[in-house]
Parts: sequence; structure tokens; C-alpha cells
Amino acid sequence: MSLNLDPQQDISWDIIKRYSAFEDRSDKQQLEVIGQEIATKCGGVPLAARALGYTLRPKTADRWLALNNSKIWDECSSQEISSVLPSLKLSYDNMQSYLQTCFAYCAIFPKGSNIEKDDLIHQWITLGYVEPHGIFSVTQNAEDYTSQKDDKVVTLTMHDIAHDIARSVIDDELIVLDGWNDSRVFLQVIKLNYLSLDGSPEMSKLPESIARLEALTCLKLSGCSQLLELPESFGKLKYMEHLNLSACSQLSFGYLESLTRLNLSACSVVLELPESFRKLKNLEHLDLSNFTNVKDVFENFGGLYSRYGTQLYGRRRLPEALGNLSKLQYLDLSLEISNLQMGKEASQVRLGWVMRAKSGLNSNFLGSLTELKYLNLSEHLDLSGNLYLSNLTECVGNLKKLRTLDLSNCFHLKNLPESLSEINCLKSLNVTGCRELESVISRSQIHQNLVLLPNFVVQAGDRELGSNIFLLQDVNPVELQISCLENVQSAGEVKRIKLLQKTSISKLTLDWTRHAKRFTNDMNILGELMPPINFRQFELRGYSYVHLPGWLTCISSYLPNLVQIVMDEIPSCGNLPPLGQLQNLKELTLRRMPRISIIDGDLCGGGRAFPQLIKFTLDSMESLEEWRTSYEDHGHKFTRIGHIALPQVKVEAMGTYLQWKISNSDNVVRSCGEGQYSSASSSSSTTTLDVEHCKVPLDHWRLLCHLPALHELRIYECDNLTCSSPEIIQSLSSLKLMTVESQGMEELPAGLCELKSLPTLILWKCLKLKSLPQSMKHLTSLQPLWLVSCASMTLLPECLGNLTSLLELNINNCPHLKFLPESIQVLPMLEVVKISDCPELKRWCEIGENKMKLAHIRKKPFALVI
Repeated sequence: MSLNLDPQQDISWDIIKRYSAFEDRSDKQQLEVIGQEIATKCGGVPLAARALGYTLRPKTADRWLALNNSKIWDECSSQEISSVLPSLKLSYDNMQSYLQTCFAYCAIFPKGSNIEKDDLIHQWITLGYVEPHGIFSVTQNAEDYTSQKDDKVVTLTMHDIAHDIARSVIDDELIVLDGWNDSRVFLQVIKLNYLSLDGSPEMSKLPESIARLEALTCLKLSGCSQLLELPESFGKLKYMEHLNLSACSQLSFGYLESLTRLNLSACSVVLELPESFRKLKNLEHLDLSNFTNVKDVFENFGGLYSRYGTQLYGRRRLPEALGNLSKLQYLDLSLEISNLQMGKEASQVRLGWVMRAKSGLNSNFLGSLTELKYLNLSEHLDLSGNLYLSNLTECVGNLKKLRTLDLSNCFHLKNLPESLSEINCLKSLNVTGCRELESVISRSQIHQNLVLLPNFVVQAGDRELGSNIFLLQDVNPVELQISCLENVQSAGEVKRIKLLQKTSISKLTLDWTRHAKRFTNDMNILGELMPPINFRQFELRGYSYVHLPGWLTCISSYLPNLVQIVMDEIPSCGNLPPLGQLQNLKELTLRRMPRISIIDGDLCGGGRAFPQLIKFTLDSMESLEEWRTSYEDHGHKFTRIGHIALPQVKVEAMGTYLQWKISNSDNVVRSCGEGQYSSASSSSSTTTLDVEHCKVPLDHWRLLCHLPALHELRIYECDNLTCSSPEIIQSLSSLKLMTVESQGMEELPAGLCELKSLPTLILWKCLKLKSLPQSMKHLTSLQPLWLVSCASMTLLPECLGNLTSLLELNINNCPHLKFLPESIQVLPMLEVVKISDCPELKRWCEIGENKMKLAHIRKKPFALVI
């Protein structure tokens, strides 16, 4: 038995089922109606459904019934609050006491703020909120509290409603200071154990009375750039465990020997690290990222090398400086320097869980690191963004506990060591942006269970074992592309990877190979590949089923944070999801969807459609006959779109676009405005138009007659630019810039030279153009003239002297142009002549008598650039 739910309620029920693991329950049949009734109370708000799903997951059937009958549903009246607030309050009431404490603590963060998960976990631990129980460490237990069970640091967001709940249960214990007053505030809160003064630019000094906060264990002073003095009493906070001095100008550690976590990132004006730093023997987490005053970092840490290999200050080596930090588990050395070297004198340095070293580390640095006594305990090594790292040495094979290796954006990395295949624990390797590694990876002997990121290729396996997609279970990257999805043999295989829980993912691409044999239909697979709610970029390629799964047809409820969507090569689907209801969507591309013949109001999906869309690309939509850009029933016109690429399609009404890009679209440039053309178009504010691969003569580009505000016209590879139409010429009177690129054009049409008010002309890659026509003399308003990569050009006409407004002549990569016309001497306004990659012309300019012809150029001596 089941209830008849409306679409929004059905979405809520689907979300509850997913987050409560409903399908895995043995009593799901008796719980279905109860669960559906609960779904009707969520108001179609995904956050409410998610919260209830998590709450219901461990509950027995009688607890499901009790929650459904709770009186809390009657406590609020407004539409959103009545669904979300009770749901979250019920979730809070059903939490264990230690979870309630951790949740309530989050009230200290402002609404909408981003919270680093790792930092939040350590604050909980420092404050004693995480209970040690079971066989797991407190850190692992705290990971469970966040529901973000991944080793990579992710960002959490404080939802407005969640903040209201947290504040409602902690108000008596929370003190909010709107400004920095004086030391008296401390007299009232001497039992305080957490204090945050983040980003208080008006604060120049901490009062001596801070020593009264004897219970203080966590202090955040990040961004206090005007903090010029730390009192001596600061060093007496002997219970301090967590200290954030990011972007501060003063450092002091005194007797803070209990300190376990220290953030010194972006302390760019700090002159030196105090000697007391060496006393922090309990330090487990040290963040020195973007500590840009490298001179003083070098002086204190020694043995490091500058960008040019020059040794700076002191002979102490980094392992020596860290020698007393025997409990160190996390070290971030993301310094903007090119060559770091560390001595081989390994001390008791433990880099146990994460070691991050970015931006300019070489292989010698790695070789030294691997000799540190405890580095072989490292599970995660982040070397991303090292522009100077060209080789990864075999010493990496010593890291036997390594699980993830991030080499993303190491642009010059050319090899992977053979020893990498000997690390049996290694599960994922991120080579995003490593162009030099592409051929190496294809030949490498890396063991078969290693996940290459971001592009994971699904491989079909034994029928009983299924494909290798199960390898994605243990990874949670920022970017993920899953290719060859046709090799997945059952929806159950996809369900195992739990994509919904991979909350680090920001960009996801799902790709099937066109025409490849399938083991199961694509909808079964895609239905189980619902992404996490917070991700932002989505690309769907090669999907071949007629219909889309529910999470796509109701996409705004499931993925409200999307900002970019690409749907490409989808041959069978004839309907578009209501993408207009994605309130954050900025870029949309629809490409190669032959079943789509009309784009109309279904794409908007209702009112307030596409409020932030600025780029809309329609490409190779061979069957598209009509695009209705104005839908009265939805009260929407595409007025905010800033960039549009159109295929061969008749446009009903133009709207007020800022920029158009028209490719292979003869119907658009020829017939726009005919018949159904809207009067709204006469006020079109389009300022930029790109036209590509158009076969219609310029004489017939009637679209130009409806763009009164057009300032830039860029024409690429159009067959016929002949124009004798006064109407077309007049429509271009407001033009400020024209760019023409045509590899086949042998002569610049005379009609283009009738644009007497045109101030800027760029001729780009006109490979067969040998000269400029005499009609150029009509371009009397021309100021800059650019001739770029016109490989056949041998002559500039004497009529160039008629261009009396010419200020700049820029000639680039015209190898057969041998001289400038004599009339160059009579151009009264000429200020700059730039000549590059023109060897013949360069030699002409260097002859003494020719230099005299250019002597009148106003800006000297830098006006002539050759």
C-alpha cells in the first residue's frame, strides 16, 4: 500500500529513502506509508528531507511512528520554516547528547559561512566534545559526527535554518560581541573555553586581562592584521590547545606547551618565528601555507633554497627545526618558492596522516622527506601545483602506507616511478592537469586496483564480478569524470560507490560511449548516480535512453547549487529537464541532441526562470527548428543571458542579450525578425556579435538591422562578405570594432570599406589576402589597424595616407610584407608602429633613410617596436 504523493512530496520521499537506507531495511513494507506521511510534511524542501532521513536511519518502526505523530509539526506557521525547522529540531532532539553538544557549538559560525571540516573537528576535540568510544580514535569518531566521512578536507556550509536551531539551544551559553570594546569583557567570561576574534581590523592590542581566561583552550585571531602587540600574559594560557594566528602580524607562544594545533598561514608581515616555537612539543598540526616572508622562514628553518637556488641565512635544516615536534601529524608547506631542500638528518618528525607540500618543490625535497623516521606512516601526500617538479623519484615507494597521492597541476611532471606499483595501499592517484604524464600512464605498470583521477575509465570484468567501478567506493575527489559507463553490468554496481555521499565533488562528468554495447539501459545506471546536493558543475555525455531519471526531471530540488551544465550527444531523449528552476545556474550548453525540435517553456519549468544565466550555448542541434525565447505563461524572457551560440534555428524573439555567438546558423542571420519578430527586439542591448561559418552573403544578414547597440562584430570563416546593401551598412554605424578572420578570402570586400565611422579594424589570419584595396581610403575614422598572420600579404596601398585619424599600425606575422608605403610619412596622428615576426619589413625599417620616413611618429623612442 502506498499514498498518492504530488511531485514535490515524491521527491521528499525519495530523498528520505536514500538517506535512511530504506531499501536495505527488512521492515520497509510496513514503514512505507509512515515514511510517505512524513515526506508530506517536508514541504518539498530537500534540506528537511535529508535531515529526517538521517534521523530515521537507525530508528525502529515504533520510533518512525512516534516521529510522524510528534506535536512539533504544529509549532511553526510559515511555509518554509514549518517544514525545515521542525525537521531539524526533531533531528536534534533524537541526537545523542555528545552530538547535540557538537551541533549546538556550530551556532558560533555566522549564517552562510564556510567552515573547514578538519578545523571544526579539531575545535570539537580541543573543547572535549568528542567522546572516545569503540576502537576508533577521537578524530575518526568526530569524522562520523560530520557525516562527511572522507580523508580529504572539505568545506561545510552553515545553513540559515540549521543556525537558528543551534542558536535556539545554546543561547544561554553563547556570547556574541558586535565590536571590540575593552578588557572588561573578559571579566565577565573567565570560564570561557573558546574565543574567536576573526577579522577584527580595529584591534591593535590584546589586553593583559586575557590571562584571566584560564579555561581558554581554543583561540582564533585570524585576519587581525593590525594586531601589533601580544601581551606577556598571553603566553600563560597553559591549557591552550588550538591557536589560529592566520594572517596576523604578531606571533607569540610563551608557555603554550599544550598547543596541539597551530595555524600560521599567510603571516606575510611576520619578521621572525619566536624561539618559543621550539617548545611546542605536543604540536600535531602545523599550517605554514602561504607564509610568504620567505627570508625569515628560511632563517628560522634553515637549509631551504630560494627561487634562484641561492642559500639564505643560517645552516639549520628543516628536520632540525622540527626536531622536537615528535607528535607532528600534519604539515603544510605550501610556500611560493621554487626549490626546497631538506637535510638528511632525520629527527623524530612524524608526518603521519597528511603531508602537504605545494608550489615549487623539487625531487631533492622528496628524497630528503622520505628519510624522515616516521614519514612512512603517511597516508596522504599532496604535491599539487608544483610547477618545478619534473621527476618523481623512486623514493616515493618508501611510503608503504600511502593511500592517496595528489599530483594535480604538476604541469612539467614527466614520469611516474616504478616503485609506485609496490605501494599496495595506494588507492587513488590524481593527475589532473599533468599533460606530460598522459603517455606515461598508458604504458605504466601501476597495479590494477589504483584509481586514476579525475578521469576514471570503467572496464568490464568477469560477469560474476562485474566492472571495476567498485574502486570508486573509497575516493572522494573534487573533480570526477566517469567514462565508458556502458561497461557497468548492473545498477547494483553503481549503487555500491555511494556517489551521493561523496560531498567533496564539485565537478562531475558522466560519459557513455556512443553506439557501444550496453549491459543494461542507461537510465538504470544514471538513476543510481545521483550526485551530492552541494556540487556545482555537471556534464552528461552519451546518454542514450529515451527518458531521464527522477532526480534530473526534478533537478532543482536535488541539485540546487548547480552553476554549470553540459548535455552533449544525447541521441534518444526528446525532453529537456526544467533547468530554468536552477536558481544559481550561470552556464548551460546543449549539444548534439537530435530528438529536440523545439525549445519552449518546459525548459524554464515555471516562473523566475534562469535568474543568473549568462551563457547559453546551443550547438549542433540538427533537428531544432524553433527556440521560443519569450514565454508569457511563465513571465520570463532570456534578458540576462550574456552569450548565446545558436545552430540553424529560427528565433522567435531576441530579448535583450549582451552578446551573441552564432555558429553554422544561416537561418538566424537571414530570417531573424521576419514574421513573429517581437517589438521588444527593437530595443535590444546586444553589444557583441560573433558569426562563424555562415554561407549567406553579408548583404542578407538582416539580423544586423535589429542590433542598434552593436559595438563589436567578429566574423570568422564566413564565405561571402560582399555587401552592397545601404541598410546593412547603415545598421553598422555604431560599430566600434570589426574583426575579420578568413583563410580563404582573397580580397577585402569594398562594402566593408564603406564603414566610414569604424574606429578599429583587425584582419586576422586572412591567409590568401595579398593586399588591401584602394577603397580603404574611406575608413577615415580608423585609429588602430591590425594586420595579424596575413601570410600572403606583400603590399600596403598608398591610400593608407588617407587614414588621417590613424593612431596605431600593428603588423604581426606577415612574413612577405617587405616595406611600408611612402604615404606613411603624411599620417599626422600616427603615434605607434608595432612590427613583429616580419623579417623583411624589419630590415626595411632599420635602413637609415626609412627611419627618417618614420621620424614623425609622436611617441619616441618606444613608438617603433620591431
